[in-house]
Amino acid sequence: MNVRERYEQELRERGYQSDSAQLRAVDALQRCADEWARYKEKRSNRLKKLINHPEIPRGVYMYGGVGRGKSFLMDCFYDAFPIVRKTRLHFHEFMREVHREMRDMQGTVNPLEVLGERIAERYKLICFDEFHVADITDAMILH
Repeated sequence: MNVRERYEQELRERGYQSDSAQLRAVDALQRCADEWARYKEKRSNRLKKLINHPEIPRGVYMYGGVGRGKSFLMDCFYDAFPIVRKTRLHFHEFMREVHREMRDMQGTVNPLEVLGERIAERYKLICFDEFHVADITDAMILH
């Protein structure tokens, strides 16, 4: 089931009404999912991977007022994305875990690089809800 199909199913089941802004967001999320599928296909072919290094697809950033359906749409995307190693969480939860792991890695050479590799091994998709950077330390880690 793709993102659009998941969205339409959820609308029916919950009795929600669609709107044009949500449909544009669903289209952007579906394009993102399609780009990741093409990327994965290119990466799975060793010869193609050696010849042309496929560009890593970009994510989707959604913003809008309270109650506009951002979390709902992200859930549709997340549920439709056909991989196992994925997570969906609030950004502050993720950063709290990053800080905890960084404390545990005191004395490690290049701790951000090591932590980045660990996170990449754990997850192939991370969906952040409530993405907001207010802490300068978080901004430096993200950079």
